[in-house]
Amino acid sequence: MTTNDDADQKRLGAGSKVIECPSCNKPVAWVTENEYRPFCSERCRILDLGAWASGNRYIPDDEEHSDVMSGQVSPEE
Repeated sequence: MTTNDDADQKRLGAGSKVIECPSCNKPVAWVTENEYRPFCSERCRILDLGAWASGNRYIPDDEEHSDVMSGQVSPEE
């Protein structure tokens, strides 16, 4: 008898890195053959894009650096 993890590894490809789909949390093999990676399907990819487009997902503003222009930042050595 195999565990769910063993069954997932067989289904997803033994030895491949397995991640969770950002939309539905299903296991996804991180392989080049997966055209929707990191998502499990086109549906999850489109749902995520819609969330970004509607403003439900965003990169939070950093108030400390919001008024700094790229030319004002000195490169770290």
